[in-house]
Amino acid sequence: MWSFTAIFFTKASKYLGILKVNLLRLFLANIYFLITLILLKNKFTFSFAEVFYLSLSGIIGLALGDLFLFKSFLLIGPQLTMLIFTSSPLITLLLSFIFLKEKISFIAASGIFLVIFGVSISLISKKNEKKIVFFGFLFSFLAAVMQSLGLILAKKGLLSGIDTLLASFIRIFFAFFFTLTLNPLIKLKNFETKNKKNYGFIFLLFGSIIGPYLGVWFSQIAIKYSNTGIAATLLSLSPIFLIPLDKIFEKEEIGFLRIIGTIIAIFGIYIILNV
Repeated sequence: MWSFTAIFFTKASKYLGILKVNLLRLFLANIYFLITLILLKNKFTFSFAEVFYLSLSGIIGLALGDLFLFKSFLLIGPQLTMLIFTSSPLITLLLSFIFLKEKISFIAASGIFLVIFGVSISLISKKNEKKIVFFGFLFSFLAAVMQSLGLILAKKGLLSGIDTLLASFIRIFFAFFFTLTLNPLIKLKNFETKNKKNYGFIFLLFGSIIGPYLGVWFSQIAIKYSNTGIAATLLSLSPIFLIPLDKIFEKEEIGFLRIIGTIIAIFGIYIILNV
């Protein structure tokens, strides 16, 4: 899902700009979650502690994490950004051991390293058109740290049994309003489009459904019912799934290293899922 999201949001950003896409995707996701909660008519219960951890998770992981990630995209390009961002599962693994006392077997850890290695090889094979900038590396690493902290906090919030749908809505809700407070100079006229044939909102609509709505919801289910480090590893596979999508939508050639990286990552997934 995150692979399709990357395609849709990249195309939407070309029409609307990164800032608008970042805000509007969270706004639309809030609407989707509200509609779903109303339609299900379930009696959701939650505690202050759950809301505290989940709101903090949304602010750190979804708002600040994406802010650093998008800034890094601009400075050093998506290839180097995602290459550094693949450190997130390792950071999550370390933090989950420290704060959640989660442990995994040596075989599972080997699978995680193979997945990260495969993804890294796949990313290295692509040409990077951006200049290397120190702050680009810094922001991409901070994005990885924020992503990991967001997952750990989400896991803390989910431990008491809160429904994953409600947990996802809480994360998105606080992420949106925190992002909004970071942009006090935004005016409504800035969201107008001069091009009547602007398809940005169509890409934004589909991207918001697949990513911050379904993607976040399903990721909460993965975090709740599995080891956080393993969940983070599986969530980092979008560059692998992007390979056929790049071929279809961007007409990119699939190089030998990308194929090798994919095979290694798939083998790592097989190890993880069969431990």
